[in-house]
Parts: sequence; C-alpha cells; structure tokens
Amino acid sequence: MTLLRVLSFGVLGYFIGYLLDGWIRRIVEHWLPTQGLGRLEQGLVFRQARARYYDLVPWLNALLTGAMAGAWGLQAGLWGALLLLWGLLVLLFVDLETLLLPDLLTLPLLWLGLFFNSFGLYTSAQSALWGAMAGYGFLWGVYWVHRRLTGRAGLGYGDFKLLAALGAWLGLGALPALLLLASLSGILVMGTLVLQKRGATVQTLFPFGPFLAFAGVGVMLWGKGGML
Repeated sequence: MTLLRVLSFGVLGYFIGYLLDGWIRRIVEHWLPTQGLGRLEQGLVFRQARARYYDLVPWLNALLTGAMAGAWGLQAGLWGALLLLWGLLVLLFVDLETLLLPDLLTLPLLWLGLFFNSFGLYTSAQSALWGAMAGYGFLWGVYWVHRRLTGRAGLGYGDFKLLAALGAWLGLGALPALLLLASLSGILVMGTLVLQKRGATVQTLFPFGPFLAFAGVGVMLWGKGGML
C-alpha cells in the first residue's frame, strides 16, 4: 500500500513538475523583467547548466513528491507539506537563475505556514510565530554584521523572508537544523565549484536560497514538520 501511494504521488509530482517548470520560466523570462528585475550576470556559474537543470524539474518533483507521500502517509498534513515542497522548488530554481527571491513567492509561503500552524498542523502557533520572527531576524543580523565588516552584502532580503517562511512552517526549534543543513550544503557546493574552477571564484555571487529550500524539504521529510 505504501509503495502504491509513493508511485501514485510520484506520477502526480511529475505532471505538477511540468506546471512548475512553466511557472519558473514565466517568472524568470517575463514577470521579473516587467518589474525591472532581470538576471544578474554574476549568476553565470549556475546558468551555464540552465538547460540541463530545467529539464530536471519534473523528475525532481516526482521523486520528492513521492518521498513526501511516503513520509507523511495520508495524514492531514500531507497536502500542506506538498504545497511547501512545490513552492520551495519554484524558489530554488528562480534563485539559481536570477539570484532573486521575489516577495510574490516568499510572502504567500510565510502566510500559509502561519495559517496552517494556527491549527497546530506542523507545530504550535506560538512556535510558528517565533520561528518566523527569529528566522528573519537572525539572517538580518548576519547581513548587517557582514556588511559592516566587509562593506559588501553577503545575503539578500529574500533570504531573510525565505527563512522566516520556513520558520513559520517548521517552528522555532527547526531553525538550527535548517541553518546547519543549508550552510553545510552551500559550503560543499560552492567549495567544489571554486576548486574545480568552473567559472567560480571566492568573489562570485552564489544564491543562498536554494540551500535554504533544500534544507526545508529535508527537515520536512526527516522530522515531518517537527512532529517526530
């Protein structure tokens, strides 16, 4: 029964992935330019593989949707967890392409997390509220310390809002795991690119949002939103 559920949701995830792929392309190629926001040239390290990673969206979504269904079963929280997953995948690929995390995507995700947790679906309402505030405040503090020390912005405001959204979904207690997983995966990927000299140097701008999104999916799968 579990295998059938995983396969069924995997197929669903594959077709949803095609819709997400189209939405990602529309945001990157049409909506952001109309807002005066376009691709940053410093993002070329990831854009070199653009055609390849766009083709991965349906398959990646199929894999993760099936895994989420396997982890959650047919519990009340499954569909909310899938909404979070699909939103994070869109943010991941938009940030890879543009180094931007639009408010159009991050803020609805934050409010959805607070809404679901007002019913205690993934964590308590109090933990969700404090998670959102602490997530935003922590990265805001890191941003300003880094800027004072180096004169450069090491993070974007979209990163603050994305961590706030994850805090609203997963709760205050999930923030250390989110930050640890995102930081370690980011260091691993960026260090590998720099060492292999694939168009990357220590001065290259790298998006942090994809690593936060990856960490959010991992924590939701592993801890089932803090319910274990």
